[in-house]
Amino acid sequence: MIHKCLICHKETTKVLECTVCGEDVCSSCSEQCSVCKQWACHKHMLCIYKGVHVCTNCYADQLTNQD
Repeated sequence: MIHKCLICHKETTKVLECTVCGEDVCSSCSEQCSVCKQWACHKHMLCIYKGVHVCTNCYADQLTNQD
C-alpha cells in the first residue's frame, strides 16, 4: 500500500505515526526522541545540545522551557 507523507508529500510504502499528533510521515520527516525514545514528526521535534532530539510532549521539553 502506498502512503503519502503529510510533511514532504513523498509517496512511500512505509510511514511512521507521530506520537504527538498522530500524523503519518516518512522516515525522512521523523526522528526518535533521545529521552523517551518515541517517534515524532519534524514539526514536533526540537534539537538541544548537539543532536539530542526531544519531542514536544516529552518531560525534557518542559525542562528546557522553564523560566
